[in-house]
Amino acid sequence: MREIKFKGKTNSGKWVYGWLRKDNDEFYIWNNKTEYKVIPESIGQYIGFKDKNGKEIYEGDIIFIDNEAMEVVFEEGSFLVHSEFDGDWLISQLDLENTKVVGNIYENPELITKN
Repeated sequence: MREIKFKGKTNSGKWVYGWLRKDNDEFYIWNNKTEYKVIPESIGQYIGFKDKNGKEIYEGDIIFIDNEAMEVVFEEGSFLVHSEFDGDWLISQLDLENTKVVGNIYENPELITKN
């Protein structure tokens, strides 16, 4: 079973990981020790897979595979990557042993070429 957890960025620029909680219009990530208020646009869910270096892959991450940087997204109930050249792929269809997390869309949007 896939572990359900999230990451989000605080206003101070720190990435935090844990459980997500919403209170009115504010979002918090709690990690057994502390609760952190996070920027809503930065929140991404863990997809249940790791890259070739053992780094967890989250929604909003940019992964590099087959000489292309691709964005990890959640659409219509599935985790996908958007490929500029090959369309969308289910995460489960990829060879993740050759995948590397190279950034995320919040801090490194220039890594993704948009049409």
